[in-house]
Amino acid sequence: MRVIMDYFTVYHVCAPGHHDTAGPVASEVIVSDDPEGGSVREGLLGSGGGATATNGSASNTSYAVYGQGRGTVPSYPSLDQLAEMLQSVVQAYSISCFVGVGIGAGANILARHALRHSERVLGLFLVNANAHSDNTYYNWLFANYNAEWDRLKHGVLTISAQRALEMHWFGHTESESVDLIERYRRHLLSLCLPNVAGFIQAYNQRPDLGIQRGGRTLPVQTFLLTGSLGKYQAKSLVAMNARCDPSKTEYLIADEADGMLIEEQPDKAAGYLLGLLRETGLVAFLTPARVREQAIRLSTDALMRRDQSGVDVC
Repeated sequence: MRVIMDYFTVYHVCAPGHHDTAGPVASEVIVSDDPEGGSVREGLLGSGGGATATNGSASNTSYAVYGQGRGTVPSYPSLDQLAEMLQSVVQAYSISCFVGVGIGAGANILARHALRHSERVLGLFLVNANAHSDNTYYNWLFANYNAEWDRLKHGVLTISAQRALEMHWFGHTESESVDLIERYRRHLLSLCLPNVAGFIQAYNQRPDLGIQRGGRTLPVQTFLLTGSLGKYQAKSLVAMNARCDPSKTEYLIADEADGMLIEEQPDKAAGYLLGLLRETGLVAFLTPARVREQAIRLSTDALMRRDQSGVDVC
């Protein structure tokens, strides 16, 4: 994956309040009144952590997420509002076009953004995507853990809630990647839990994407991906693909993989992403053979530096 990323500037956008050192936050899309009589819209950029841009030579830059509305009841933004907030990132960095990569709720948000602002979206790489609003396993899962989510809003993570989230992430309760599960647990505990609860509620209350094959559907090249071990995720992906334009959409359910395909099988995921990038007209020169060649060179260079320094090189 690193070989591919070296040809692009990568913007990592956190959900509101999910950046490091974030405190409890809540906001409406319209956060204050303009003295001129208009409205000021809050975005995903502000004054402390939310979007990070990385390229080969630039240092990382982070920005705050959003504030609290004046005269409104504080609430976590809906997925439609989050999709609209992405415009603040696009405009702040003067991004002329991009390929969106999202997992789960992030995939849903990117799809909503593309439906509204397709003029700058070259393509979408969506993992564990879901176009429906209800009647899914995850809605049932979250609806039956209301007490746990209420505790999460107050910063308390119960074992039941943790297991429900692991089911949501991986698509099943067991995984061979014990280290990966533990890493996600530690990451979850490092976040501001009331903000996590708000994001979960926003996802659970998401409206249907409103797409239909033969009608309004995703207008850009799209690759849908999940693993076969997450049977509910696979079922949702098949249903979403059936509602997309077949001339613009590919989908794949990878064997022997769960919902964390990118982490557990990064080589496969990189190959699928490369295919989408080439199909959109980007890095046409970067063939799979060339990627393998450059990856081997990077690994060899890293090993040589490790041998010279006597320490591990990541």
